[in-house]
Amino acid sequence: STGGVNVNSGTITGNGGVAIQFGPNGSTMQLTGTSIISGIVEGGSHSASVTNTLILGGTDAGSFDLSAIGATAQYRDFDTLLKADTGVWTMTGANSSNQSWQMSGGGLVIAGQLLGSISAVPGSTGLTIDVASGGSIQASGASAVSLDSASVVVNNGSITSSQGAAVTAG
Repeated sequence: STGGVNVNSGTITGNGGVAIQFGPNGSTMQLTGTSIISGIVEGGSHSASVTNTLILGGTDAGSFDLSAIGATAQYRDFDTLLKADTGVWTMTGANSSNQSWQMSGGGLVIAGQLLGSISAVPGSTGLTIDVASGGSIQASGASAVSLDSASVVVNNGSITSSQGAAVTAG
């Protein structure tokens, strides 16, 4: 694809290692809870004027391995990470470089170890974040979780921030 949006609710299998290759004009890859992708998803080039977005969306529950994002991982060259729509996604695994996730809908269950943060998209309300036993969110700056006052954070794991409050609501 050249730029554009790809929404996957089925199965995509790459031949030769690459499943989806986006072009240089910015791209959006939305996974739904039933999405299965075998192979690399290359977001394409990015710059100050080009943004590549990875979205966990849909109404079905899904699971996503945090270690699948990175320069040599399955999902490459995505600048914006977004949880959208009403479904609940479970994040597993552990990432080794900072990931800043935005939320505009639904819920997240953190069963793995997120090095980074989760923040509400302005105007988004009623979000749910559940840090499961053994799960963690560790921010190296500012808040680990930042949501509005109508959202819910349930912590049975660990939420930490090296600077400022670990959780902010307002």
